[in-house]
Amino acid sequence: MQQMVTFKQVVKGLNIRPEIGFFGYSSVVLIKDGSENILFDTGGYGVRKFISDLKDKVEIHKVFISHLHFDHCANLCLFSDIPVYVHKNELSSLSANKNLYNDIYEFVSSSLEKLNIVEFSQEDFLTENTKIVLTPGHTHGHSSLEILNQDKRTLIAGDAIETFQEFLDPTYQTEYENRDKYLQSFKHIKNNYPIIIPGHSSVIDTTKTFENSFELKIF
Repeated sequence: MQQMVTFKQVVKGLNIRPEIGFFGYSSVVLIKDGSENILFDTGGYGVRKFISDLKDKVEIHKVFISHLHFDHCANLCLFSDIPVYVHKNELSSLSANKNLYNDIYEFVSSSLEKLNIVEFSQEDFLTENTKIVLTPGHTHGHSSLEILNQDKRTLIAGDAIETFQEFLDPTYQTEYENRDKYLQSFKHIKNNYPIIIPGHSSVIDTTKTFENSFELKIF
């Protein structure tokens, strides 16, 4: 019998919506698949020391980025020596975005030039027991990661489903690059994955009627 993959939501994302502006604090998940350790997203600036300390304690072999919003990738510079997996549409959209936040996009773009970027464009296995799942809509290249060989199908959803409130009502989410694709991704996730790790809240167990705060498996 194959051993189950171990994983933990090492940073539980927050969903804070002040009257003016926004606050970025995303989930970060650490996965151990056999001898390989994978980090899903690197979080925002506020958790940089935590991510740096984690990197010192645990050897990370691969980094997977759901999308290139700053609160999910601000600490990429800490991982210049290992493969960083990013959907090609995320990379191309950086140069296409010309808006109020262009300086942030330019900073992310210049940071990526110093990294070992591995582009992907289709669903594939990241490791033996982790599979890339394309979930566009929130951004053009947004991608999630399925953790295989679990008691219940499990997806690290990133911002394809940000919060428990959004899981209950997708109209709660108003920030996306393509609404139709976002709703398609949302429907696919909700219909197929009993366990969802959102981008900005604790784990959701879809077989229950409330947000689940259980601790994930620790390794």
